Amino acid sequence: MADARFNPRRLARPQSLKKPGREALIYDSRTGRFYEKEIAALCRDEFCAIDETTGNPIVLSVDEKEKIFVECMQSYYYDGREVLNDADFDKLKEDLIWEGSPVAILSRDETKFLAAMVRNHTVAARRGEGWP
Repeated sequence: MADARFNPRRLARPQSLKKPGREALIYDSRTGRFYEKEIAALCRDEFCAIDETTGNPIVLSVDEKEKIFVECMQSYYYDGREVLNDADFDKLKEDLIWEGSPVAILSRDETKFLAAMVRNHTVAARRGEGWP
């Protein structure tokens, strides 16, 4: 009669549980985030900024992308000018939607309200006042 008790030595280790090597992760000290791709490769897939002095791509946080998005919307609706070309704007909006940001799906009125809040915060910061 076979022994029906559980014996952990009989179990084989699954190959899929291997830990990735350290070379698989890249740390960006500016954002404090780890990435699985080189920054240049990541920026081909995501919306990134370009450093004006070095020309290197800069990975942006969701907050930074949201600010750029609101500035683009404000500029388009208030001033009638485009800050980003259509392809870059679409890439930015798609990134925000994938990140789960509610800013990318705001209505026109909500965007105007958010832009006014950002503008008031900027003015208050210049005066040395805190956020209300």
